[in-house]
Amino acid sequence: TTGTAGTFAPPLWLLDEYVPAFRAGRVTADLCTHQELPTGVASINIPKVSTPTTTATQTEGSAVSSTSLAATSVQGTITTIAGQNDISQQLIDQSGIPFDQVILKDLLADYNRTLDNTVVTAITGTAGINAVTYTSGSPTVAGLYSAFGQGISNITKNRFDSPTAIVIHPSLYWWIAS
Repeated sequence: TTGTAGTFAPPLWLLDEYVPAFRAGRVTADLCTHQELPTGVASINIPKVSTPTTTATQTEGSAVSSTSLAATSVQGTITTIAGQNDISQQLIDQSGIPFDQVILKDLLADYNRTLDNTVVTAITGTAGINAVTYTSGSPTVAGLYSAFGQGISNITKNRFDSPTAIVIHPSLYWWIAS
């Protein structure tokens, strides 16, 4: 036999075709900043201004606003995403299609799903995040829009900047659209 995935030794007329597993992509992860990670690093520390400087109007002879900048850092640990697949040499030899590419595409698809879930979990688990909860036994689009508006207002009020993206699950998007 060809092993546990023997169905990938298809009839000749199906050599270029197969049905991949369907998985979610990496929409949220692709919205994040991407930088190369140096080798031999266990965590990343990013400097953060904790107390900004100040200015104020000043009249002649009066004191000038003086607040010294203070800094701290934000630390993130390195997370590895890995997977493997054991396959027999016979399956590679007998499969009419490049089966290693099928496995690689499937591993990559699951890597993308895992990466996106990891990023979403990290974002939603951040302390001090501008979280808004919308709960209703009979949810409406108007109620959801109100929660979106409240969230955007919180970001604008706390960051003095507008959000750069709003990420929602496709099923929620289509519910709103319908």
